[in-house]
Amino acid sequence: MDCSQVARKLFEYLDKELAQEDTSNLEKHLEECRACFDHVEFERMLREHLRKITHHRCPEKLKQKIKAIIEKF
Repeated sequence: MDCSQVARKLFEYLDKELAQEDTSNLEKHLEECRACFDHVEFERMLREHLRKITHHRCPEKLKQKIKAIIEKF
């Protein structure tokens, strides 16, 4: 698996929706490619922080803005 394939499969990987073989190949690539590893970790941490703020009361307008930004990507 190369960097462009990791980018295309990133969200499926984070959502645990990849087939086992693809997951294994992606994780092997992450062991060898620091740039992809850093990207995956950034996305993982971003998701975790977003989960935390959605569990706290925050203004609905803020939630909508964040969701709109995420959906653009």
